[in-house]
Amino acid sequence: MAQYMLAGALAARGLRPGQDFEVSSAGVGDYAETQSAIEFGAWRELSARGIDASGHKSRPLTPEMLQDTDLVLTMEIAQARAAVVSHPDSLGRVFSLKEFAQLAVETAETMTVPSGSAGVSLLAQKRTNSSFTSRHLDVVDPMGGTSKDFAQCASQIADLVEVAADVLVGLPIVSPGAMPGVIDARDKPPVPPNRDSRGPNSNMLRQPDMVDVARPRGLAKWFRSRY
Repeated sequence: MAQYMLAGALAARGLRPGQDFEVSSAGVGDYAETQSAIEFGAWRELSARGIDASGHKSRPLTPEMLQDTDLVLTMEIAQARAAVVSHPDSLGRVFSLKEFAQLAVETAETMTVPSGSAGVSLLAQKRTNSSFTSRHLDVVDPMGGTSKDFAQCASQIADLVEVAADVLVGLPIVSPGAMPGVIDARDKPPVPPNRDSRGPNSNMLRQPDMVDVARPRGLAKWFRSRY
């Protein structure tokens, strides 16, 4: 979901898909190489927002992809760690989506966050040593959950990618008060649903661990993750 939502947010800010930016995705995990379709719950949430993701297929994340991007946004901290382990030089460009949004909002309270790669570098300098161990910075995986789980996840992702898009294009960052509970890392995350369940669509493979890659051409190259 995040891949398509970020692309939409960037386009809504006047950037041209395929000219100013590209957004794609890749996976880390057991299902990354299965060419699986998008999970039904995620497809339904995107469809409700007017987004057609019916042709989506997974692919595995490679070191080359990480080397050729300027920002990697994952849904879970564990995915961010996996990306950095596979390509240590990407450390300053890899964040969980929630971490990136939180850092942007907190930094914007005291200074202007520059656009594009400069903003990414600044936020990397602001992170703490505990970032790669805190599950409070995860967007909880809805896979195998109910339609409500997918709806809550989609709503959270939609808010977080708005912040990410503002950073990338250099717009003012929304205040925490306008997004209550969305970017507060102190909030205790809910217990993830059973990952073994196929959810409401038993005929469709579940979505793999995704790292959604945003690659702007005229500005910079970016990256992002999963649901």
